Amino acid sequence: MSDKLINTWIEFHNATDQDQKTQLFIEFFNLFHSSDFWLATAVADNSDDYTFSIKEDPEFHFRPYIIAYLSEENPASWHHAESTDNNPENFHQFRAEHLYYLVDEFQCDLVIYNGHNYVIFDQNTLTNIKNSAQGENETYLPDNSQPFTPSDWGMILGAPYSCFNGWSCNDYSQEEDDGGLASAWGIENRDDLVYQLFTLLVRGHAVDYYRMRDELSELSKPEFDEMLAGIQKSDMNESDKQETIWRYTMMYNNENDIQDIQYVAWDYVRFSMLCLNGCKLQYISEQEAKNWALMLAPLLRMVYSGWDNLWYHFALTRWFWASTDGDWAECQSEYVNIIRALLNDENSPTNVIDWNSDLPPTETHSFAQALTEVLAKQNPDIDFNEVHEAIREQVRADEL
Repeated sequence: MSDKLINTWIEFHNATDQDQKTQLFIEFFNLFHSSDFWLATAVADNSDDYTFSIKEDPEFHFRPYIIAYLSEENPASWHHAESTDNNPENFHQFRAEHLYYLVDEFQCDLVIYNGHNYVIFDQNTLTNIKNSAQGENETYLPDNSQPFTPSDWGMILGAPYSCFNGWSCNDYSQEEDDGGLASAWGIENRDDLVYQLFTLLVRGHAVDYYRMRDELSELSKPEFDEMLAGIQKSDMNESDKQETIWRYTMMYNNENDIQDIQYVAWDYVRFSMLCLNGCKLQYISEQEAKNWALMLAPLLRMVYSGWDNLWYHFALTRWFWASTDGDWAECQSEYVNIIRALLNDENSPTNVIDWNSDLPPTETHSFAQALTEVLAKQNPDIDFNEVHEAIREQVRADEL
């Protein structure tokens, strides 16, 4: 999407003369057609009616940067367009006249098809939110329950999640609601939590994403297309097929520079989140939560340059993980706004505890002991010293 396309769209909305609006719409129509994003087809010979449809070829994939460009300040409004024949399977087609009606009726910035819905960007909404965003930052950040100290460094990692839930990241007070730990994570007790933390530590999504990146980087375009065709013919359910194809396509085409992202932020920010949530459910103590999250510091400070850099990589990996799941993707912009507030608000913990602050010694003994107790229930011969050494090596505990 070029700036000219965006600017033409804005001119279209700002025009007051109907003839000028019509001319600008035609200009936009032609630009959109030539963008290799849409295919414009006449309904019939000598007809002024057109359908817009996604180009169906191996090169096509949804371009998320369009969404990011237009919704930089806040999420979009969603409306459904009508298909030309009311067949849900042909929902990717609708008449040009209907597009004109939609954008004129809703005063939209742009209409984008994301593979599931038509996204209609409301210009007034975006403008109002942009103008008030600076004054609304406080609404994103809950009041800090107590002063931050360097021992809270690891808990700050998960601040985007705690703020999303309405808590300060150093609020360890008891909660009755498990925040989805049981349904989304299968965590119902201390053992479940410890094992899930261990899983994130050593074999989270980052392992799969690095492997995917490395494997796809070796493929030629014909080989990649053959891989996608194999997925389409596989016995996966349709949802898993689309999710897999989406991720492979995003990675292969390096959308949002996803090949250059350090994915471990996604796993370790969630590690911190689980420590806080587990503490609030009294599965672990406050000291355990702090120590366990803090042991991530050596590795993370080797990989990332600051809070902003960490959460940038986290947000992009979260986008990649959410893939075609509309429910998860829909709240992405809220997380981005929370991160923006965390980086800019004067009361944010990131303005109290610097990324490179002097930290307490890395304490891995208590987590290794807790993990050994869990693993011993399946393997009584498990050796604590081996577990402890493996944990210290994983988090680069001796390199801070």
